[in-house]
Amino acid sequence: MYVYPRPFSKLPIEEYQNHSRIHKVEAPLVEISSTIIRKRIKEDQSIQYLVSESVIEYIKEKNFYL
Repeated sequence: MYVYPRPFSKLPIEEYQNHSRIHKVEAPLVEISSTIIRKRIKEDQSIQYLVSESVIEYIKEKNFYL
């Protein structure tokens, strides 16, 4: 399992640091969440640059979050 740390997360990742099947992803922290994406879609705001174009098309095609 790969864990991407999020700003202000309360998950104590240090507890899993030496676990053989859990790996922390070393990447820049960004403040994007699925909650923000769903909210923007419901409010008819752009999610461009938050997700890829293929994800945007898939969400539109399936009418997710409307």
